[in-house]
Amino acid sequence: MTFLSITVSDHRAFSVVTLNGELDTLSAGRLRQVIERALACGRVHLVVDTAGLRFCDSCGLRTLITAWRQTNEQGGSLRLIRVHGPLGRLLELTGLSTLFPTGGALDRQTTAPAGTAAENAVTYFTAHRGGRPPQPSSADGRSQAGAGHADLTRAQPARARIDHP
Repeated sequence: MTFLSITVSDHRAFSVVTLNGELDTLSAGRLRQVIERALACGRVHLVVDTAGLRFCDSCGLRTLITAWRQTNEQGGSLRLIRVHGPLGRLLELTGLSTLFPTGGALDRQTTAPAGTAAENAVTYFTAHRGGRPPQPSSADGRSQAGAGHADLTRAQPARARIDHP
């Protein structure tokens, strides 16, 4: 059974898409949806962290190539980090290692959150299946939709996790 977990986190100048599991025919569609949603939200600079990727087939590679093309068409970029194992071998064998800037890891300075937590939440929670951005709530649990978001600016960057069985 194929399992791919996709976590997206926004930072000032880019979004990080973290992959854990297997990127293949059954899971490539979910990655494509996540990337399309990020691009639709104006997040055109993407970093794909593949440290947790255990397997990648030709459909997974095609999804990464399509994402690279889409980001470039919108004036952005797609970078792969912590490439290893099957994906690394696949990129070398196909000659695509020159297409994707790879290597390195993110440092603390470049991973400061982008905008406010409310802005980040819109990007992340739209990546969930049918998810909606969360509404801020007060201490008593009532929704404060339309209320000021001054307290949200100190929050940690929002994250979404999409598990594809």
